[in-house]
Amino acid sequence: MIVLGVLVIGFLFLMNKSVNRDEANKNTLQDIIETLMTKHNLNLDKHFKSQNNTNFVGFDQSQSKILIATNTKQRVVGFKDILDCAISIDGQTIEKSSTSKIVAGEVLAGGVGAVIGATMKDKDQQINAIGLTVTLNDLTAPTMEIIFDSSNEAKNYKSQVEEWHGIFKIIMERNREGNMAS
Repeated sequence: MIVLGVLVIGFLFLMNKSVNRDEANKNTLQDIIETLMTKHNLNLDKHFKSQNNTNFVGFDQSQSKILIATNTKQRVVGFKDILDCAISIDGQTIEKSSTSKIVAGEVLAGGVGAVIGATMKDKDQQINAIGLTVTLNDLTAPTMEIIFDSSNEAKNYKSQVEEWHGIFKIIMERNREGNMAS
């Protein structure tokens, strides 16, 4: 009985610590986002914040800028500085687009949804992490990773990852055509 009591108390302690950590992440990331939005005078047209409050992406179309933030790395960059965007599932790149061309699978497989669908042969297949890696025109910090989810619910974020990959593709296509103000 004593052992069971100790286990219950230990479990409750760990759960409380997890809730406090998620709340701290939320406050920290929210503070970072608000600071960057104020500093760069951003009015975001669209944004995404991960469930665990550790990743954020948003864009201000009128200023042609993207805000990407994690708890460890934050950037506001002009659309013109986005060179590449790749979808990754469980750490493996499955779809990549760049300013010079659409890479590999998309033309052959019929778009991002088909590529993700082909990667997930079994519709019940577990995905543990899904996100985007964005390559920037910056030699000191050339990449930013946006993890949409890293839990057993990652599969549920597929459409959001596809949508944001599409947004980055449009930005890169406009860059290639020279239709960006900044």
